Amino acid sequence: ALYLAHLRREQGNPQSLPSAESIYREVLAQIDGDQDRLHQRVSAEEGLGRTLILLEREQEAVPHLRAALDIGGRIMEPDDLRLLDIKQAQAALFRQLSMLDSAEVVYRSLIESYEAMGPEGEASMGAAMNNLGYLMRVQDRLTEAEAWYRLSLDGYEHTRGPGETRLIQNNLAQVLMSQGKAEEMEAVMRTGLSYAESHWPPDHWRVGSAHNILGQGLLEVGRLEPAEEHLLRSFQIYEAGLGPEHSWTARARGNLGTVYRRLGRREEALVHLEKSYADLRDQNQLRGPPVRRIVDELAALYMDMGRPDLAEQLDPVEG
Repeated sequence: ALYLAHLRREQGNPQSLPSAESIYREVLAQIDGDQDRLHQRVSAEEGLGRTLILLEREQEAVPHLRAALDIGGRIMEPDDLRLLDIKQAQAALFRQLSMLDSAEVVYRSLIESYEAMGPEGEASMGAAMNNLGYLMRVQDRLTEAEAWYRLSLDGYEHTRGPGETRLIQNNLAQVLMSQGKAEEMEAVMRTGLSYAESHWPPDHWRVGSAHNILGQGLLEVGRLEPAEEHLLRSFQIYEAGLGPEHSWTARARGNLGTVYRRLGRREEALVHLEKSYADLRDQNQLRGPPVRRIVDELAALYMDMGRPDLAEQLDPVEG
């Protein structure tokens, strides 16, 4: 029964998930109080919790993941990878529910567990440190966020190589920028670009991504001319390698339109921002802060042009 429930949960569609929930609940009812079935109880509680998350009933998932950890903590070793995996799911759930204090406690516990594992736990410890840095960042605990991101960056470079640190470098750069450390921010981003250029062909998407990250950072601190150079290169690489209609290309086009508007080049800005918006809308990609910034820039451009009616017609951005 548990195997069937796991299978249907992994299918992850609207038909299979309610069935998985039902099976997990039946299993829990059958083994309730049976001290010889504690391992199955952990599996069922964890499975039900994860299923409820997929069903977007996150609050209901909390007690089930907690029960899986409580029971698992009594019958498993502290460094059991299965137990740590449940802890990661619980921490992510707490973060999703904005239970940041609870998430911080779990991430700190995970870091201690991975550290005790030695080299085997270094990569997972780096991921937990990155998540903890995020928690600090959203609470404006920027000095702590910077420290955790730097530790995470060091761990990833040691275990996975510099090529896998792009996300963490970007997170660190954002925190440095929020603290007014523009020169340090630029140095971090240029390090990422130098690595990408030395390890992949000049038209590889990873090189384009590094140009995009650096260009956006320079844009945020008002260095518009060098920002244009990197955002244009990013757009060219994405357009040639991924295609003109790809969502990454559309966002890169919008970033380029943003810098054109701020340089006062309205005609170029209008062409790029309108095309970016239309492509993202047609691809159902109008969601998330990066896209919101592009749409806000287009709305501001319409206002600059004395066309508030066009700004009001733009579709809202989700999330």
